[in-house]
Amino acid sequence: MAAPSASEGTSVETSFASTTISTSTAGLFIPDDLAAFGVEIISVGGEEWLVAVADTAQERRDGLRGILELGDVDGMLFTYDEPTTTTFTMNAVTQPLEIAFFASDGSLLNVLEMTPCPDDSGCPGYDSVAPFLWAVESFPGGVTALGPDAHIDPN
Repeated sequence: MAAPSASEGTSVETSFASTTISTSTAGLFIPDDLAAFGVEIISVGGEEWLVAVADTAQERRDGLRGILELGDVDGMLFTYDEPTTTTFTMNAVTQPLEIAFFASDGSLLNVLEMTPCPDDSGCPGYDSVAPFLWAVESFPGGVTALGPDAHIDPN
């Protein structure tokens, strides 16, 4: 695990997918391996979540693989340019994760609990029930707590 990032009560400017966001990180512990993705505050189920953002093909492939601690980050937001039916796997992941899929209107499609598959053999795929524009992964107890009417507002 990388050493924690130092926050001195300033804002961090993070660029991703030709968009720059400014997220206040005052007093927050954001592990370096998550800060490298860029972080953003979004609304999930009516609550503010601090998420690492995976918005490139490589970042989406990497996801939370190898991440052992989230610090003050609530999870990872996977964002796509258009609705997709991408399958998620737990190849090389050593701890359980949860995933919530959200439609292009922000409505919750489904939530799944995903089982670790550290040896990469015969790992199952995890799919949304319909095309999705966003997915949010968290450690256990995160997205499974969302109600069926939960929405996401990533902006």
